[in-house]
Amino acid sequence: RRPPRATLDRSSAASDVYKRNGINAEYMGIQIEEMAEKKKATALPIIAPAKPFKISEIKNTIKETLKAQLQSEKGYKQEDMAKKSKTIAEEIRKVLKNLNKPRYKIMVQVTIGHNIGQGIRMGARCLWDSKNDHYVSETFVSEQLYAVATVFIVYLYQ
Repeated sequence: RRPPRATLDRSSAASDVYKRNGINAEYMGIQIEEMAEKKKATALPIIAPAKPFKISEIKNTIKETLKAQLQSEKGYKQEDMAKKSKTIAEEIRKVLKNLNKPRYKIMVQVTIGHNIGQGIRMGARCLWDSKNDHYVSETFVSEQLYAVATVFIVYLYQ
């Protein structure tokens, strides 16, 4: 018996009807069962990180770098601070990369502003594995400027 006309397209409902009726189900020339088997065979195992990051290690790195780079600054100059924030971010990232933690993606964001007594709130939202992915934020404040450095560390499962 032939399946109803509405289910003759390539939808999953159609393949179910074909299977029930013993009809050979194909999708673009590939057997549906073969597709499912190939998908299972190519699924990669989830591997936990061998050397996870320590939050205290990251926090100290950020704090030391901010202090070393900004403590000698006498004033806030907007033109100079764009370069300075990029330099600090690159330095923090380089130090963390040299810790040789394989399969981690490290992202660093540094914001420097003129300190005139104002408040600031920063937020971030990410979708990640809370067991292996982390973020660390540290601040530096002087009479003339403030800096906020945030490091996002994401484990790549590949």
